Amino acid sequence: MHAMNCWDLLSINIKSRTIKDRRVLQLQLDAIDPTNALIPNSYSGTEDAVREFSSKYDIDIIDNMQIGNVDKYIVNGIVLRPHFKGILESLAITDFDPLSKTVQGALGVQANLFIT
Repeated sequence: MHAMNCWDLLSINIKSRTIKDRRVLQLQLDAIDPTNALIPNSYSGTEDAVREFSSKYDIDIIDNMQIGNVDKYIVNGIVLRPHFKGILESLAITDFDPLSKTVQGALGVQANLFIT
């Protein structure tokens, strides 16, 4: 049996957070009953990553705010439930890695009629 180093602990922490974060998003999705419901969401990333993500999952951007003078944006949008489900199904552990966090890993559901 080998001793754990800091990278082993970091890997375990990332995997644990990924499972928890995916589970929260899945519970939120499950609480939204109509199969064609619009889901308000927010996420962040670089301009190109936000544009690519929004296009890939057909997300309508409602608000887009640049953070300071860097290439980082906070976005509020709406997406159909089936597209949101597709995002959840595509999530990987690497999406939640703090060193390479992707737009998908920054995704959150905003309060709505089904989730308060």
